[in-house]
Amino acid sequence: RNVNFIIVLYRDYWSYWRDRLNKSLDWRALDIYNTLKIACNKIYLDIKIIDINESTITLNTTLIFVDGFAIMGKDYNQSVRIDSKWIKKSDHYFSEFKKLTLSRIIYVDRSSNEAYTGNGDYLGEWVFLLGKNDLAQRNILMLYSIMEDGILGYKANRTLSGVAFLLYLNSSVHGKSDYKIGSKVIKASNQIYMHGNLIRSRHIVVISEKYLNDYIRYFKENSIKLIKKLNCSSLILNKPILKYISKNKTLVITDDSRFIPDNLAYKPWKLIRKLITIKRTFNYPLNSNNTCTRIEYIHGVEYRGKTYVAFIGIPSLINISYSRSGILLYAYFKGVFGALTEDQVIPSVISRAFGDTIFNSMILRRSVWIKLISLYDDHCCEHATTTDATEIDYLACIGGTSTDNSYGYASVSGTVLHSELCVAGDLMRGRLATDYVTWYFSGPIDNTYSHSFEPGTVGLRVSAIVDLNLCDGNTGGVTAWLGGGCSY
Repeated sequence: RNVNFIIVLYRDYWSYWRDRLNKSLDWRALDIYNTLKIACNKIYLDIKIIDINESTITLNTTLIFVDGFAIMGKDYNQSVRIDSKWIKKSDHYFSEFKKLTLSRIIYVDRSSNEAYTGNGDYLGEWVFLLGKNDLAQRNILMLYSIMEDGILGYKANRTLSGVAFLLYLNSSVHGKSDYKIGSKVIKASNQIYMHGNLIRSRHIVVISEKYLNDYIRYFKENSIKLIKKLNCSSLILNKPILKYISKNKTLVITDDSRFIPDNLAYKPWKLIRKLITIKRTFNYPLNSNNTCTRIEYIHGVEYRGKTYVAFIGIPSLINISYSRSGILLYAYFKGVFGALTEDQVIPSVISRAFGDTIFNSMILRRSVWIKLISLYDDHCCEHATTTDATEIDYLACIGGTSTDNSYGYASVSGTVLHSELCVAGDLMRGRLATDYVTWYFSGPIDNTYSHSFEPGTVGLRVSAIVDLNLCDGNTGGVTAWLGGGCSY
């Protein structure tokens, strides 16, 4: 039962690293004695389900670095599998490899989607899979990454530990194109897709109505120039609304309230609204003595006893897509250049699980893809049956005294247990039928499909049938016959 991702690092810079390492290497400056640093062309993330129960998923998570170089400190004590020899130089070891592999056991709480290790180290939210509570909402927020100590000079009435980046999704937005995983095709209509996910916080200006129209004109001219310069207009989801509230002389520039989910209680983190208030005064008109106030509110995230400044959106993320069963299909990042963690490309569940290896490894590229390249192998569907992967309830009822006045009702209700980890975008297809009428249904497994049949449209029977479910095309159903009442 595997879920395999590939992280594609565009532009081949690893030869540049090789030259640097071979010609003029200051080992102590690049590494410390108990860490591992890697530069490579590609990284594969292989996720195997070891065990699953009602509360916890146990995963063997493996990073496979392909075609690269590694520097290992003499005291590094983690297990490393490599297909080449280590060459000792000073207090470090150096190797040019085709494949280097690191593995960690990760546990995921199924109710909160929080990931943690066997040692009790909490890693953050498991962003590779949307939970049921996420999928039930229009607006979705996930704790994608945490940057410790990256406070950027913000001040609050509590101790700040760093910056948290929240991934925003709108579950009502469909994909732009079909996505193929081996022989399976995830239709665009069966995806949750976002182009850009930057959401600006609430930003207001206190200004007299006398100068309002002139200031709005001034703001539009300058904001358009800035957005063009940054080339990010298509990535920002909440455009300026420029709504004036005359009662308190407030011009609302941007507002993020409609993007915040209604329910965040199930999350392993807590959103702290308006953690920081930034006030700045300025003169407008520019050469006048008239003073205006610009106010910006910035949210925070509380996670495991620490408070972080929170931004909604990943700065370098261009687009991202999940299947409607919740599996991450792909994410495209652009304009990155630096450590794997600094541009928030690698989610915290991975960077924290693998520690300094990820923190010290470099992306010397400008574009990065995270792609789901295979969803299951020959073992994936070994246990994915209607018995232990899903629960399917069938109901067919018929009433009346003859075929002329008979009427009926039929339904199929499905509950996903763990097939979402094995089959992305899988559909439950079936039919609710009588002798005269057939009502076809198609959609997520975790749903209820029902239909009522009016007198005169039934005849002798009512049936509820599933034609395709999960990997092996399981079928099932029930039929109720006239005079027999209901069948389950």
